[in-house]
Amino acid sequence: MTSNMAYQIRRMVWSGPHRSYDGMPPPATSAAKHQCLVEALGWFEAAVCVGEALLPEDFTGLLPRDDGPNSWFYRAVGGLANTLWRLGRFNAAEHTLLTLLHLNPLDNYGARDLLPLVRSGRPWTTDLVDQW
Repeated sequence: MTSNMAYQIRRMVWSGPHRSYDGMPPPATSAAKHQCLVEALGWFEAAVCVGEALLPEDFTGLLPRDDGPNSWFYRAVGGLANTLWRLGRFNAAEHTLLTLLHLNPLDNYGARDLLPLVRSGRPWTTDLVDQW
């Protein structure tokens, strides 16, 4: 994959409706909210796949955290974990949070704080937004 293709895919993925889901007014029904989350899940999964495809062959498992080339990938992994949690897919959310910790052991994204909540099966609520 060329860097131009990767850029175009990232641009397409990050222009999707999931981009600022928490800033959107809540959907009128729980079915509409669920559908928004399912759509966001697809976008985040696509973004993570693109990021994984762009990793170098000699990738060691630690990805430098910065505000440049890797920040979109961290947002995608974090968004994926958050969306899985909101959908009640606790095992998948836990796995994704652990992946985020593996990539960034310093935990600049607060994944370590969310793990106990996800592991306990606590449903996502709006009062938890500040923790993420």
